[in-house]
Amino acid sequence: MAVRLIAYAACLLATPLGAAETLPDPTRPPPGIDTVLAAPVGSGPALQAIRIEGRQRSAVIGGETVRVGSRLGEQRVTRIDHDQVVLVGPAGTQTLKLFPQVEIKRRDPRVQAPRHVAEPKAARKDLP
Repeated sequence: MAVRLIAYAACLLATPLGAAETLPDPTRPPPGIDTVLAAPVGSGPALQAIRIEGRQRSAVIGGETVRVGSRLGEQRVTRIDHDQVVLVGPAGTQTLKLFPQVEIKRRDPRVQAPRHVAEPKAARKDLP
């Protein structure tokens, strides 16, 4: 028993105590990711969140919660969609997008997606 205890103590003392400190954090984002996703400095108000609950719509712009009709400086909120907020002011119309780096392509409702309809085996002439 004493031999095991001495062997255990020797292994414990031989292990460097600071070994865990040299390992990189696996949950840390890669370097430069925060600068890629951040909005450019001085680009005006930043849309941070949109909340749609039934008919109630609100958005957080620059830390301030606004609704349709609210004023944000000299601009007025005229529309809140699921991905953007439209502001109108003396300088004109400004659209703030929740994810400006993502482009959403809307499908033309007049064009139907092709449907694949399988023919019954009896109707197909290429099958025995």
